[in-house]
Amino acid sequence: MAANLFPELLDQIFCHFQNDSSTLFICSLVSRRWCSSAIPWLWKQSFTICKRHQRYKLVKAYLNMLTQDSKLSLINNILTQESRKAIIALDLDLASRKPLLFDYASLLQQLDYSKILKASKHFWWNQRHNNDLDNGEFLDMTNLSYDTQNNDDGYEYYTFGDFPGAAASYARLFNSSKHIIKSNISTLAHQLWILLMTHSRITCLKIDTLKLYTPRARYSRDIVSLPNFTLADTYLSSIREFTIGGDFVKDNILEIMSQLCNDIEEINIFSCSTILEDIDWTPLIRAQRNLKSLKLRSIRYDLTSLFTSLSTQTRSLRHVKFDGCTSQKCLPLSILSRCSNLETLILSYCGDYRNKPSLSSISNEKISSIAPLKTLQLNSTYLYNSDLISFIIGSNKNLQELILDINLNDYPSLDTIIAENCPNLRKLKSNLFGPYILTILKHCHKIEYINIKGAYQRESSLFQSYLEPGQILEQIATTSSEQLKKLVIDISSLFTNDDLSKFFAKCCGNLEYFGGGCYGYREHVEEEIMKYARKWGVGVVGISYESRSFGTIGGSMGGLGGLLNAWGNGMGFDGEDGSEFGNDRHEMSVFNLHVKFGGRRM
Repeated sequence: MAANLFPELLDQIFCHFQNDSSTLFICSLVSRRWCSSAIPWLWKQSFTICKRHQRYKLVKAYLNMLTQDSKLSLINNILTQESRKAIIALDLDLASRKPLLFDYASLLQQLDYSKILKASKHFWWNQRHNNDLDNGEFLDMTNLSYDTQNNDDGYEYYTFGDFPGAAASYARLFNSSKHIIKSNISTLAHQLWILLMTHSRITCLKIDTLKLYTPRARYSRDIVSLPNFTLADTYLSSIREFTIGGDFVKDNILEIMSQLCNDIEEINIFSCSTILEDIDWTPLIRAQRNLKSLKLRSIRYDLTSLFTSLSTQTRSLRHVKFDGCTSQKCLPLSILSRCSNLETLILSYCGDYRNKPSLSSISNEKISSIAPLKTLQLNSTYLYNSDLISFIIGSNKNLQELILDINLNDYPSLDTIIAENCPNLRKLKSNLFGPYILTILKHCHKIEYINIKGAYQRESSLFQSYLEPGQILEQIATTSSEQLKKLVIDISSLFTNDDLSKFFAKCCGNLEYFGGGCYGYREHVEEEIMKYARKWGVGVVGISYESRSFGTIGGSMGGLGGLLNAWGNGMGFDGEDGSEFGNDRHEMSVFNLHVKFGGRRM
């Protein structure tokens, strides 16, 4: 019966497995109907879901789809005779087989240049071992020599092989002004790029070379062998997601895309902090009719023109993230405040703008009509006090996630503002632990997740009364609603056995996770946890301990901020990893406590 499902229903099923190549492959073997529906999903993002060491098989499949002219061009541009023979032999072998059932190249929708380059690398690796090619046939980035030779066309190219001092030559190569061209890998990647760009309906295009090399290497402008695009390349018009980054010439592709691409919904621009560049992104931004997401990372040059161009996207923008965009005269807060559908605003390491107001012209009556944010995140980015308050109030009670990794002492009334304007807040992350949390909890009854990582300060403009950390923890238990499920407190101060006893005695029964630094007896801690579990009829999935020292934030595993991933990283349950700092549960010790509760008992 299932084998006769309509293709529309099969598509609805297979879309849930679009990142699972094994399941899709098995589904393609059920019947012809299932095969016809599963194959497009399997090859939609072939370079992404295919395992890295298997990607050379993708290269073989796509090589079989090259035209005769493209094959001749590939063979003629390969550097050595042995490699040419390997390609010819492969072509003859593929030609002797049955014709392909599908035009796999036409099914591709996500194209990532760096993955094509790596797949080409694995292809030559496979050819080298299967065909006994010499070491010079494989571009091994750890065995890169600096022997330059003159080619027939007047250019220089580089040979690669095993030799003493490879690392030094590798550095000299990338520090030189010479371009790496006509290498076997870049030549093969270039031909694959042309094939896939011209035969596929690419909706997601990524040209990001920042991860191709080690930090010791410079980024060569010629490693990306992009063709010269023209207005005749209308296949670019189908792109909906565009990512670009790295040190290569971008003028041509940006100019053509600005004229052909009008429906890009997501643009990600990544730069490199070691390379100076100044690119005008304004035409590309202004050309879009429905830009929903914009992410900028590590942009060191002035972005005033780009920020100004965002005024054309105020109705469509939903997600904005600026990461490491320093050296900016100002941030486009005024324009972003007018984005009527903006849901996410993330500003990370963008500088200090406490003396640069951007929203001072907005009256109190109009504050409620600015961007209806659901997520606001500030990491080491300081806004003018009234600007931050305006975004919180302007969210119009839509704010659900608030992450403030900043010095809250500079925003003295922020706890009251959050309490009065964020009734739907579900996630709160901060770097200060103090009574201001209680003010928020008294009014925000939907908070499910609290993560405090940083310092505890006894006196602050935010703290009107003096409370010990244990007293604050106890009041969190009594003040928080039954919605609280996860509580992580990673601060320099430690909780005692008595603090934990009072917390678990007064905490509601819906807690799923607790993490915090403690000083005391592990045996007593486990007793209080089991009392809590018995009281509320919940199970204890695991109790784990992590060694730490006095006065430090976090432990050997990088702190409690990533505790939710700790269970899959070899951390023991029920104290199994106690060998890190002593196995005696009856001895006083300092540790980070991780507790995970499970389903309710019957």
